Amino acid sequence: MTAVGEVHFRQERKLAATGKLEDQGFGFPGGFVLNENYGFGEKALFFFFNDDEIAPHFMGPTLVEIPYAEIRDLIRPGFPL
Repeated sequence: MTAVGEVHFRQERKLAATGKLEDQGFGFPGGFVLNENYGFGEKALFFFFNDDEIAPHFMGPTLVEIPYAEIRDLIRPGFPL
């Protein structure tokens, strides 16, 4: 899930697919991680990173959207989506 989340994070922030996030101003010292601020949408799982959580305030918040279709194998059968 983390690898899929990082791909969508980079797409949302318009970052290259490779390279250190720290070099782009983001604070993931041990590598990218999804936070615990998430929600369930109709077609996707959302992770919201607040201002100052992973980057300086001026960079703003980040909303990462991960379509269920990409993580279907991680979702328990019968889980109501």
